[in-house]
Amino acid sequence: MSNNKKKGKPEPVKPKSKTLPKLIVVVIGAGLIFTVLYFGGYIPHFQSSKSTQSTQSSFTPPTSIPWGKFIEISNKDLAGAGQENIYFISWIGCPIGASISWSLNYTFYHYQGVTNVKTEGHYSDPNEAGDLASLPGLLFLDSFSYTNSNGIKVKFYPVYMYNETLFAYASNNTPIGSSQLVSAGMSVVNSSVPSGISSLVYKYTNLVNINNLSPHKPSAFLNTPYHHMNTVLVITGSFGTYMLNGQLYTPTNIHGISYAALEDAQANGYSSYPYITNGAQTINHILSM
Repeated sequence: MSNNKKKGKPEPVKPKSKTLPKLIVVVIGAGLIFTVLYFGGYIPHFQSSKSTQSTQSSFTPPTSIPWGKFIEISNKDLAGAGQENIYFISWIGCPIGASISWSLNYTFYHYQGVTNVKTEGHYSDPNEAGDLASLPGLLFLDSFSYTNSNGIKVKFYPVYMYNETLFAYASNNTPIGSSQLVSAGMSVVNSSVPSGISSLVYKYTNLVNINNLSPHKPSAFLNTPYHHMNTVLVITGSFGTYMLNGQLYTPTNIHGISYAALEDAQANGYSSYPYITNGAQTINHILSM
């Protein structure tokens, strides 16, 4: 099982900048408008324009993508022969990232038989609106690799762009101006993953519209008034490259549940939390293609 370090619910982080308290108040209000974006679907499904044979030349990259559903964004294997790569790109205080983390960890633990996952318990941004505030989650402390039952090497890379309250880098808490959040987040992605992956992340968060939410905009520009990079999960291998942009399940499903309770529930297969196991099955399905 994962090597988890329990961490109590954090105190709200007070920004150093004199202007940030006002900004956070506005973000809380804006979050009430943006909350609807978290409820676009319950369990994601797949959307592919072809079979899983990545050698076909007829693949057409999607010109718009859904929120909360895995979709094939490239027919290219960006991991290399005999290998699969998983990129979890999020930010420390993200409610969506917190919810996905449980399904990811269960995928490794239950389906992939991985025992060297180092995680730390945390709670998402306490300044988020309503039931999105302070959701329990796991922070993945390191990248790691393993060989699955089919003899394929799998590598996992966690990337955290922003800190607990969004307006600073995750790595060093250096403040980020509210108008620079998208470019700052992309700079972290560019320096953390291969260019083939970062270019796809940029394309499908900054250029290509989300087609099942209104208004139709790229995901990085859905949140107002402060646009920022959002959580995405990218999986690539011989089957091509798939992306989940947004939620794996409704994040507020885990509101009010303690980190310790969810950690203990893993040993029982999350029998009381089917959305976590359904999410894990979805991830494992791609890894098994």
